[in-house]
Amino acid sequence: MNRDNVIRARDLMIEVRDAGSTRFDMSNYFTDIKDWYSWRHEDPSAVDILPGRRSDDPHKCGTSACLAGWLQLRFAKGRARSKMAFDYGVDFLGIDDEDAQSLFSEAEFYGKDELYEVTVDDVITKLNEMINA
Repeated sequence: MNRDNVIRARDLMIEVRDAGSTRFDMSNYFTDIKDWYSWRHEDPSAVDILPGRRSDDPHKCGTSACLAGWLQLRFAKGRARSKMAFDYGVDFLGIDDEDAQSLFSEAEFYGKDELYEVTVDDVITKLNEMINA
């Protein structure tokens, strides 16, 4: 496990939560949730809170992302941007596929029945457990 990157992932999830974003969805790597849910238009989307984006940018994309998707959006450079989000998350966090399957794809890992029930706070808790193990 790459502890430094797990810390970076945890800090990113805290940033997502503290930005007031409802654009966190563990059931999809990336999705345009404006088509699926009636979220408030002013909620920041995944792309909207990335570094370098202006808060007054009128082109709000409405993108939602899971943990692996957020990691790829924030940290991937060059060819890494074309990887599958799951594979990028494995490499970035330095974890094996089995641990990644739990972290990215199993609701039961978070004590939930469905992935869409997993909250950003649930992910922060699991990342903190990894950091402190």
